[in-house]
Amino acid sequence: MKSKDIVIVGILLGIGAIVRYVSLIAPGPITSNLVIAFYSLAIILVAPKVSEALGIGIVAGIICALISHSLFPPANLISEPVGALVAVLSLKLIDQFTGAKKAIKVKADGGSMKKDNPLGFVITAIGLLGMLAFCGIMFLSEVKPLIKGTLLATQTNQIIFGAIAVLVLLVGLYLIPRTLEKYRAAVVSLLATLASGTTFIVVAAIIIFAMPGILFKTAPAMDVFILSSMPIVIGCAIINMVLAQILYFPAKQAMR
Repeated sequence: MKSKDIVIVGILLGIGAIVRYVSLIAPGPITSNLVIAFYSLAIILVAPKVSEALGIGIVAGIICALISHSLFPPANLISEPVGALVAVLSLKLIDQFTGAKKAIKVKADGGSMKKDNPLGFVITAIGLLGMLAFCGIMFLSEVKPLIKGTLLATQTNQIIFGAIAVLVLLVGLYLIPRTLEKYRAAVVSLLATLASGTTFIVVAAIIIFAMPGILFKTAPAMDVFILSSMPIVIGCAIINMVLAQILYFPAKQAMR
């Protein structure tokens, strides 16, 4: 990477570390990891090689492991490099699919990019509404009485609902490549967070059940642990998606 790119990555990871520290006021064995939004944004802005993205993920993992009150901080040393790799690979796939780089090369004002399918906007809107509903179910106590006695009353169905909403959103974005290019920061951060969070849970689960007594005096049931953790991952993915996209446009302008 160029020295300018290194500075950009350093600034964003530094801001992420500060946000991470402030977020520790929220109790719990697994907390939202907003650092992912910042290293995803760094990867989008500097477009590093895969090896360089892995390095960014390792540094982010060290930051998350050092500033943490989660049940097993060393898991971040694995989960964040995975998240960074997913971020850079997602970015490359988006660029390839949308034809954005080719459009820039020919200076055709996006002429080489595929056109948006109107149906994609409808599907994307449904996915976004589903994700907002999921956040309401997870984090707003006022919503709990409304879903009592429905299919969404169980935690398993809530996770399935959240996963379906994410998939619907991705399908919708697939049909609108021009819009996908514009909002790629949100998509990259969303996928990176899901990959990182799932990896963290898997690593923690292995430690809990392969080495009982290390993290908990009495290990919880596997399904209970996963069911209690996945809503946090999906919720954090949605938050990071919004945060990364909000920061993307001003950060891009600042680089010019």
